[in-house]
Amino acid sequence: MVARAALYLLCLPSDLPGFFRVLIYRALWGRELQWRHGVLYCELRAGTRGERWLDAAARTYGHSILFGPGWSISEVAWRHELAHVEQTEAAAVMGALVTGAAFAALVPWWLAVLPAILWSSVQYGTAGVTAVLRGERYYTGNHLEKSAYAQEPVDATRPA
Repeated sequence: MVARAALYLLCLPSDLPGFFRVLIYRALWGRELQWRHGVLYCELRAGTRGERWLDAAARTYGHSILFGPGWSISEVAWRHELAHVEQTEAAAVMGALVTGAAFAALVPWWLAVLPAILWSSVQYGTAGVTAVLRGERYYTGNHLEKSAYAQEPVDATRPA
C-alpha cells in the first residue's frame, strides 16, 4: 500500500494535467466519470465534439483514461489502456530519478518538477518520431503502442 502511494505521488506531476483533461471532457461531452483499477476514467457521449477530438477508442493520460462511446465496457480495451498506465508509471519513476539526480542541487524545486511533468509525453512523442524516422507510421510504429498491442490487441473498429 505504501509502495502504491509512493508510485501515485511520483506520477502526480503527469497525472494532474490528465485528471484536468478528463474532468473538462466529462463536463463538456462525458457520460460518466468513475474510478476503476486505480484510474480515473470518463466515457464520452456519441456524436459529440469530444468524441471527434478523441479520434480513437481511448486515450490514456497518466492515471486517467478517456474512452470513446461504448469502449469502457470492453475488458480488452481496459487491459490495453492499463498497459499504457504502466508505461506512464515507469516513465514517472525514471523522470523522478533523473530529475532528482540532475536538478536537486542546481535549480529551484518548482523548476526541477518540469521534467517529471513532461517525461511521459516526451517519451511517447520521441517513440513516435523514431517510428517515422524508421519509415513507419507515428502511431502504429510507436514501440509503446506495439508493446501495449502485444499485451492486449484491440480491434479499434468496435467495442468487444
